[in-house]
Amino acid sequence: MGPVNNSLATDVIRSWHRAMIWVSVVLVAITFASYAWAHHGVLSRLLFWFGLGGENNFGAWWSGMLLLISAMQAYDGFGDPDNLPGARRGWLVMSAILLALSFDEVASLHEFLSADKSYLLVFGVTGALLLAYSVSQLALSNVPWRILTLILLSFTLFGSVGLQEMYQASRTWNDPVTYGVRALIEEGTEIAGMLILIFATRANTRVLLNKHHPDALIAATRGKLPLIVAVGALVPIMAGATFILPYPGGPADWLAAGTYLLCAARVLHPILIGTEVLRQRTVLLLGFYLIASALSNGLKLSWTPEIFGGPISIRGLGNAGLLLTANVVFRMGGRRTTIWFYPTAVAVLAASFWSTSQLLWCTIPGCLALWMFALEGQSAPATSVRLREFDLELTRRLARLPLA
Repeated sequence: MGPVNNSLATDVIRSWHRAMIWVSVVLVAITFASYAWAHHGVLSRLLFWFGLGGENNFGAWWSGMLLLISAMQAYDGFGDPDNLPGARRGWLVMSAILLALSFDEVASLHEFLSADKSYLLVFGVTGALLLAYSVSQLALSNVPWRILTLILLSFTLFGSVGLQEMYQASRTWNDPVTYGVRALIEEGTEIAGMLILIFATRANTRVLLNKHHPDALIAATRGKLPLIVAVGALVPIMAGATFILPYPGGPADWLAAGTYLLCAARVLHPILIGTEVLRQRTVLLLGFYLIASALSNGLKLSWTPEIFGGPISIRGLGNAGLLLTANVVFRMGGRRTTIWFYPTAVAVLAASFWSTSQLLWCTIPGCLALWMFALEGQSAPATSVRLREFDLELTRRLARLPLA
């Protein structure tokens, strides 16, 4: 492994953090507009699909993945062998807390538990005790107080969201603009807490990168086979949970979206440790996995318009499209391709006419995400003339875009 290009790694990290901030600001503004302009037909539905105030939409996906990234960066603190044992335990528990919050954000676990306040109380008390243990272990291990302050600030903001929801329930909101301001404050508070957590945990990843550590950023995926087995075991469990939790698809959607995010992290990882340079084809792979992750939560199970005289699953069409696109993206991105994507896409497309099967459409996305995660990283032969032609063509096309 070559030396780490610290300058490039730092620039990439700073760029994605800036992007996270700007996207979050835009989504908070959209959240305000979605309530202020409610009952405006297609515009209203589009705003709610992007806004942070809904479920099973782009906004919920964004919040859940921010928390998942924080969990990955916290895990890097556990993965650093030079940390004190107490610090490693503290970061491991913090990673578990953030992983649970990420799941809750997409799967709406606390909404399900709120039906019985005693369950919700147990959930909250358990989380508070784990947080206290994590912070105490980090403090006793001399983790900088600046980081601990950021962690405590973020969870204080999360706690204030509950108080804001209680205030919301105690009043009648007749003016949509006023209600939009309330939603802006609530969702802005929550998203601010998530961004603060990312900034509080990112030092773990940076330290590992500076040490030329090969597992930085995705320390949890150091053994790909165990992770594949774990995700494979979770697919039927999460699909079954969709019949229990209040918003259909949530648990399975979280698993599929998170697996695609891990694919994106694996693409980015060699660049951050300096073994590869940032190329346009890398941007293509990153974009593909991020879009696939977003669509895993953004395509609702209830979207079944009538086409050719019968209902068809939009989720099925979306997954068939990902499969048909994957080979082209893999080839242009320097990855090995598989002819099995095509017959699988045809099968998924045919199954789309069985649009009402919740079990089917909560299982297939996770299986496809796991398949692509297993394939990710398998490079195509460097001597492939076809690959070089695709790479050159992609370079020419992306040279005309702002990202080049």
